Order: sequence, then C-alpha cells, then structure tokens
Amino acid sequence: MKDRIYQIYGLIHSLKYPRLLWATIKAQLNKEVKGDKEHLDDSAKWLLFMQNSDGGYSRKFSFISGRDKSYIETTGYIIPSLIEVGLHLNKKRYINSALRAGEWLLKIQNSDGSFSEIDTNKPYAFDTGQCLIGLNYLYSYTKDDRYLHSAKKASYWLMSNQEDDGSWQSVAYNNEKHTYYSRVASAMYRYGVISDDKKIQTSALKNIDWVLSNQLDNGYFKYSSFVETIPAYLHTLIYILEGLLDIYDITKDKKILDAILKNSENFKNINLHRDVILCSQYDKDFNCTNSQKCMTGVAQWVGVAIRLYQITQDDEYKQCAVNTLLYLKSKQLKSSIMKGGFSASIPFWGRYGSFDFVNWTNKFFIDSMILYESKIGEIE
Repeated sequence: MKDRIYQIYGLIHSLKYPRLLWATIKAQLNKEVKGDKEHLDDSAKWLLFMQNSDGGYSRKFSFISGRDKSYIETTGYIIPSLIEVGLHLNKKRYINSALRAGEWLLKIQNSDGSFSEIDTNKPYAFDTGQCLIGLNYLYSYTKDDRYLHSAKKASYWLMSNQEDDGSWQSVAYNNEKHTYYSRVASAMYRYGVISDDKKIQTSALKNIDWVLSNQLDNGYFKYSSFVETIPAYLHTLIYILEGLLDIYDITKDKKILDAILKNSENFKNINLHRDVILCSQYDKDFNCTNSQKCMTGVAQWVGVAIRLYQITQDDEYKQCAVNTLLYLKSKQLKSSIMKGGFSASIPFWGRYGSFDFVNWTNKFFIDSMILYESKIGEIE
C-alpha cells in the first residue's frame, strides 16, 4: 500500500517536468540504439551537467525533489570513469571535470582519513572505500603525492575500524556486515600494492576471506543486501563480484576466481535462459523477487560479464554482455535536460531509486561501454 501511495505521489510530481516525463516514457518503450561513441559521449556529458559548483557530482535528479547535493561516495568512483572516457574519446573536458572532483575530495576528507555519508555526516567504510578508488586512480594518473597521502589516510582508517573477522560493522550502513564491501577491500589492496604496504594488503585480504566464507553452496553470498530483511538488489550483488574481480586481477588467486564463477554462472544462466534482462532483486536461491530492472546493476553486470569472458573465453558471457548493452543503450534518454542519463529503475517508478536519475548508473555504463569497445569491438 505504501509503495502504491508513493507511486501516485511521484507521478503527480512528475507532471512538473512534462518534457522530461515524456522523454522518460519514450526511453522506457524505446528500442532505438545509436553508435557507441554517441552513447558514451552523451553519458559523460550528463555527468558534467550533474557536476555541482563545489566540484562533486550531484547524487541524482529527482522528479520529486529536483537536483540533489554532491555525493561524496560516488564522486570517488566516477573520477576514474570520466578520465577514461576523456582519454577514450580524446575530450579533455571530461578529464578536467574529474580532476576538479579530485580536488574536492581532498578538501572534504575528514582529518582521521575517513569520508562521510552526506545525509548523516557519519564516516562510513563504504563511502571511504569508494573514494579510495578515485584517490588510487588519481595518484596513478597524476603522480601527485597529495592523492597518495590521502589514500594512505583512508586505508589506515579502514584498517583501524575493521572487525576481528575482517568485515566492517560499526562503520557500516545500518550497522550491518555486508559482503559487497569487497569493493572496499579491493580499493585497500590496490593502495597496498601501489605503496608496497603489506599491512594494508593483509587487512584487505582478511575481508576477502570473510566474504568467501559467507558464500552458500549454490554460489550466493550472504549479507549481500543493504538491509538483511530485504532481498538484495542486483546493484549490491554485482558489487561483490566487482570487488572480487579487482582482487583477482592483481593476485590471480584461484580460490577467488572459483568463488566468482560459482556465483556468476547462476546469473549467466538466468540471463540467457530465464530473465532476458536480469531482475532488480534476487533471493538466496536466485529467485527473482522483483521483476523491475535496477539499471545500475544491469550496467554493472555487463562489465562483469565482459571481464569473465576475457578470463574464461566462455562465449556465453560475451552474449550476456551484448544483449544487456543493447538494452541499456535503448533505455538511455535521448532528449530533455536528462539526455544521456538513465532512470534508476524501469519502470521509472520502480523500487530502486523511484523517480530518480542517479549518477552511478552512468558511471557503470561508461565503464562497460569502454571495456566492450576496447576488448571486444563495436556492439554487435
């Protein structure tokens, strides 16, 4: 009942933006795709449009509340994507935007090394880990020691707040342990490799061991949801695989790859034989509990499928990537102030990010498009 009332409330507010509403409806029904470069450029332009005056990227544009404040967490991991798309398209404005965002991260980092969640102003492990992704990349790209120093502070704060079993809880969302914090551990491990810091590497791998210990016999990872009582969104389910893949890329540890494939084979088979586009939420038995589409998770799945195709040479992963990317391209808005963006859910009133256009969908779409173009070729 609450969902239905909120949907009516949101639809009424959507009438304030008739052109955007029409563009959004058309995108939901659309099957039109353009060239890869045009989709990439539109996606990156949208992120520039969403960059606020402080240098951070607005969390979202909402039919209900309009433009939001800068989101520290996702600004951190948008930075590498914008630099990469700038290099890929030979457009310096995207690189300059990312560098400006990097300067903002340096200004807002807490004195203890953490980064805070923007609504509560509490320091969180996940937010800090996602900013660490950007700091690592910025140091590697610029060789500016300020970014390395900032990354060190973030890494040591994460290590000092880690639980004995390798997880994070006291500084975690909802004070719950989450296996998708593999993306925190992978950022820590990357810093540890860059700086040759064995203590941080050990701390990161301790978390990965904890994540692997929470994999069920069918491949599903426990503690994969924002809230334990709610089936996990595809977004966080794929976060787990991304973090593990980032660690595997460096360590080549077979047990990590085995765990990844034990999970991803389920999604691959579901994608090819049951849910043509993966569902928004899944339970621990990989049953679809919400047939809407979480567009961020869909974009992330493309990147994971491409990476697994590279590793395994299993053409079925390539097919998952091709099918899903074509779907994403067709759902990108082609007009209005949100041209180049994506509704967070399809339908746009869906549970995940209802009535919102969130910045992180574009980040993962850009990553997946570049990865496909560079590793496989123009979308078939």
